Amino acid sequence: KIAYFSPSTHETEMRALVASPLSLPTPPPCWIFLPIPASSQQSSNLTPLLKNGLTHARTSTSTSTTVAFIGMDCPILTPSDITTALDTASSSSSSAYCQPVADGGYCLLALNSALPPEVFDDVRWSTSDTAADQIASIERCDGTVVLGAGGVGEWIDIDEYEDVCALWERRPRCSSCPNTMAFLEEHFGER
Repeated sequence: KIAYFSPSTHETEMRALVASPLSLPTPPPCWIFLPIPASSQQSSNLTPLLKNGLTHARTSTSTSTTVAFIGMDCPILTPSDITTALDTASSSSSSAYCQPVADGGYCLLALNSALPPEVFDDVRWSTSDTAADQIASIERCDGTVVLGAGGVGEWIDIDEYEDVCALWERRPRCSSCPNTMAFLEEHFGER
C-alpha cells in the first residue's frame, strides 16, 4: 500500500491518519509513504502526477495490483467504500470503480492492473466534467467502469465554503465522519 501525501513535511501526520482507523500506534509495515513533489503541485493538471503514482504503485510491488486514488477532501468516504472500490475493480466484470461527487469530480477511483497510465489522459481537472472525462478515458483504454453507490449529489467533496455548508446540512446522516462533524459543531453551531 502506498500513500502519496502533501505537504512533504507532514509524513508523521499521514502515518497517524492511516494508523488511526486500524487502532494501531503506527501503520502496518506494508505501507509506503511518499511525498508528492512540490514541483508536481504547481499545476492544476493532475495527469502527470496520477500517471506517475499509478506507475510507481505498480513497480513497487511484485504482484499485479489494483490501485485506489482516494480524495482526502471527502470526509464521508469510509474504509468500507474503499474496500468496495478495490474489490469491484479487481473483479472479472469490471476494470475500474469511480465514485462521482456532486460538483462533477470524483472522490474515489480504483483501477485494476490491466489499465495503463494513459487512463488519465484527456481529463479536464477541477471542472464539472472531470468524472465524465475520467470515465471516457478509461473506456478509451478498453476499460469498463462501475459507478459508486448513491446518485449524483449524494456525495460531496470539500472544495469551497458552500461544500462545508452542504456537509453541515447533512449532519444527521453523517455518521462516517464524527471528528469532522464535531469540528463543524464547534465552529458552526446552530447557524
